[in-house]
Amino acid sequence: MGKLARITVCLFLLSALIPASAALAVEEEKGWKAEGELGYVDTSGNTETQSFIVKLKAGYASERWSHDLSLEHYFSSDSGGTTAERYVATLQSNYHITPRGYVFGRAGYVKDRFEGYDYRVREVVGYGHRVVDTEKLTLKLEAGPGGRHSRSTAGERENELILYLSGQFLWKISAPASFTEDVRSEVGQKGTQSESVTAVKVRVVEHLSMKVSYTIRNNTDPPPGNRSTDTILAATAVFDF
Repeated sequence: MGKLARITVCLFLLSALIPASAALAVEEEKGWKAEGELGYVDTSGNTETQSFIVKLKAGYASERWSHDLSLEHYFSSDSGGTTAERYVATLQSNYHITPRGYVFGRAGYVKDRFEGYDYRVREVVGYGHRVVDTEKLTLKLEAGPGGRHSRSTAGERENELILYLSGQFLWKISAPASFTEDVRSEVGQKGTQSESVTAVKVRVVEHLSMKVSYTIRNNTDPPPGNRSTDTILAATAVFDF
């Protein structure tokens, strides 16, 4: 199990130490929400380049259901050709069975040939719980079984069962500023793929925020000739509407 996967497991274990009084439920906002993100990215690992990133997130929440869609793309090229190209699409639907507990279904698609994969697809079902849900702090933990399907740039296909673990932490530092830490791991027989995203976002004016994030992606069993760890430093403008 990789380092990021162990961090995710630690979040689950630490949640047992949080007193029940800290987990006062805060009702989730109903209706539609959306935000767009545009900015500069510096990557290291399998890709050493600077590029621009575009993200779009949309969500809808009702009394029992919530749905979240995320799209991401970054691309860079120079006189020698394409130096970075990544497409990501993720869809998750939650059905709330208690004020803080829910079952979920999650599907994701990633295409990044500079990581040694032509594509990667995964689908997961599981249970999530808001361990802490206050005005200032939120901690959500998710776990469940799923499948992972990939094809390397060499044409090799892999299909396997995985265990999905996720921890999402939000700290509202002040009215305009917030800190987030999202850790996700997929543990399978053919390796563990993990991602950690640390971000600070500050609202500048209504509907516009500035965000700085640092992403670490790790694959304990990457395709031959590829590195196990990639890092991404991004500075972006976030538009919510």
